[in-house]
Amino acid sequence: MATALLASPGPPLGFDAVRERVRALSRLFKYEFTFRADAPFEQIFEEEVLAMEADGELARSGAMLQVHGDGAREQIELYAHLLENFVEGYRVAARGLAALLRGPLTTKDFVRRAMTAGERMFLAGEIGRREAVSSPMLENAYASFIDQGYVSRQTGGKLALTASYATAGAVATIEARIAANPARTAVFAAEGPDVWRTESGREAGEILRVVRDASGGVVRMHWATYAFTRDPRVFGGPDA
Repeated sequence: MATALLASPGPPLGFDAVRERVRALSRLFKYEFTFRADAPFEQIFEEEVLAMEADGELARSGAMLQVHGDGAREQIELYAHLLENFVEGYRVAARGLAALLRGPLTTKDFVRRAMTAGERMFLAGEIGRREAVSSPMLENAYASFIDQGYVSRQTGGKLALTASYATAGAVATIEARIAANPARTAVFAAEGPDVWRTESGREAGEILRVVRDASGGVVRMHWATYAFTRDPRVFGGPDA
């Protein structure tokens, strides 16, 4: 619910739009979570909205849903943060689909290439959670992508893009859909020259430090001890 509500353009959003976003996310992450099966989705969604309204987290105005004040927004962002690892992991899986543009691959080879792409995404700062680069999660993601119609399993077990998604543009669209779900932002406060502390959001309480060369140009940043550079580097390498 929170992830759907905070995704661009953010609240307030139409009740029906939020419901369909939640439905899409529940289908995408069907191999990650166990969902209730004792009632139709529409009933479960309505019950959850009513519960969040009763807790002072959501407010309904006609056909629109919105967060009920700043304090409630912090709680909603916390809920969305709990799903962030899965959103980033499935984004890595979507980036890995580009390998299938050159032809079918076994699941093992497919996951290995996606892991490499995920490491590059982490080092480049495109994703913030290293644990999102996980073989079990990638395997679940590709099972979900088969259900979504993005990928098919061919005779012999190899994975291939379906005809509707067998172009670079279509693969990019899959990743864009997943990436549209919110990542937790961070707010910084200056503590000195080229030093900031994370006040809220990801890595709250951690230091962000800028490293400059002799001319004063920024060469890298260290946030919570992780190095961020303009170009990908080997994790743990001499320049990290």
